[in-house]
Amino acid sequence: MNKAHGKQDAFIRLREVVCGCPNAWYWRNMAPELKPKYFMPYWSEARLRRHLEMLKAFGFNSLQISFAPQVALNSGVDQSVWNERVRYMCRTARGLGLRVSQFVWGSMVYDFDKKGCVTLDWHNPGDRARLAPPGLKPMFTGGNRPC
Repeated sequence: MNKAHGKQDAFIRLREVVCGCPNAWYWRNMAPELKPKYFMPYWSEARLRRHLEMLKAFGFNSLQISFAPQVALNSGVDQSVWNERVRYMCRTARGLGLRVSQFVWGSMVYDFDKKGCVTLDWHNPGDRARLAPPGLKPMFTGGNRPC
């Protein structure tokens, strides 16, 4: 409700989009020549920037990112490559005036040691820290800004 005008305001203040990759093993089998065109872990910085500019032009003002290890596992790229792509998206999105938040789907994460998904308890600080890949944990300790 827009109190100044006494009528409903149809404007949606937060128009957020999840910016990540499909979490499915079969994406790893995509033809290598198609991956740079259709699969975000393989995109160049220029391609990532064009994607974010397009989202902003479409009216989105917030970006949700995910450092999920499944993306690296299912795409066939190294986790450090995906982490750098996500960090670049964070910096670029903020430079374009977009908000950035982290997308966490449930309490399941891929455990490379156990070769499968494990359920974590968000209230357990040790489990919560596992939601971040190695080297990124400090970014999760002081609030909701993952990068």
